Amino acid sequence: MKITGQLLSDDDLVDHRNRIKGLFDIGTLDASWAQVADFTDVASFAAVSTEGIRRLAEGNPWPKVSLRVIVAPQNESFGLARMYQLLGSEAADTVHVVRRTDEALGLFASRGADPV
Repeated sequence: MKITGQLLSDDDLVDHRNRIKGLFDIGTLDASWAQVADFTDVASFAAVSTEGIRRLAEGNPWPKVSLRVIVAPQNESFGLARMYQLLGSEAADTVHVVRRTDEALGLFASRGADPV
């Protein structure tokens, strides 16, 4: 998933999480799925708060076994992604934070997974 835009907000992140949860609820997604969230093209994270990251982490719909990689090349996005990783439930154990897309793709390839 490539995230783009001038300004990313808490609401944007929570809306995305809710859409993912809905896909799990109806059976479109299951534990065999993997995710890459690429924040390379986001211009600003000024509307993302610590509280928003906490809410996002607490409501993580992904199963513990699902591989997830966050591509966060900017210092701000990297810090927010690490905060998400650290605040998350045990399901966040399979969340990896990297700076480059090729690093993310390498993690997926090493585990034989295809990202969504």
